[in-house]
Amino acid sequence: RVLDIRFPAELIEKYPGPGYGVPGVREMTGVRDCPFLGTIIKPKIGLPAKMHAEVAYEAWVGGLDIVKDDENLASQDFNRFEERLYLTLEKKDLAEEETGEKKIYLINITSPYREMIRRAELVQDAGNEFVMIDVVIVGFASLQSYREEGFKMAIHAHRAMHAAITRNPRHGINMRTLAKIYRLLGVDNLHIGTAVGKMEGSATEITSIREEIQMDSVPASNDRFPQNWEGKKSVLAVASGGLHPGHVSAVVDILGKDIVIQAGGGVHGHPEG
Repeated sequence: RVLDIRFPAELIEKYPGPGYGVPGVREMTGVRDCPFLGTIIKPKIGLPAKMHAEVAYEAWVGGLDIVKDDENLASQDFNRFEERLYLTLEKKDLAEEETGEKKIYLINITSPYREMIRRAELVQDAGNEFVMIDVVIVGFASLQSYREEGFKMAIHAHRAMHAAITRNPRHGINMRTLAKIYRLLGVDNLHIGTAVGKMEGSATEITSIREEIQMDSVPASNDRFPQNWEGKKSVLAVASGGLHPGHVSAVVDILGKDIVIQAGGGVHGHPEG
């Protein structure tokens, strides 16, 4: 089982790192000194594009900064990618006009590589600032190639399917090592777990992942190498999975302010919406 990798400076210099990272996303949104609040459209699949956009609008005007596609929503018959993109961005513009706040839509472009690039071009032409990619599913090479395409949008990295690699303690690669690779390749947001809620992972483990994607110089410990990130931008950590309002204080205490607190059912299932 791979517990860590130390990247030398010569290797780090060959990769871009995050294009925006924590400072860039904060500059983009105007959210300066607090966590970001986000939600995932629920139900995760089944809504037609028009209803999907309406749910996003309700979340934005309700005070949330970020709305995200679910990781398994791509371009199904009931919710085609192009229609979802344009309808949801119309609602995003409306929410920004009504609230006076910047809003973020994380649309999932995960697909075979050529189609993923076509979708990214549509998103960029439509003026959206972010794309979402299921980075484990598309693989390291596709993510690296995507970064080399030169798109100007920030990347929200979902880790769907990571447990097939990270979960068994006797083989595979731990999540912290994957997170280091994703920082090197240049994602801007990365799901790391919650330390509370339903996701697997202790507070110690999740904290070590956050340190690895946000610190410029990580000290050695009994299970990891020292790592100097040579000035690469920090990655915005995403805490998502089984969260509700009662978890917020604990998540901030454990992970700090440079996070997205993302609740799906915890928002949509709340009595007050």
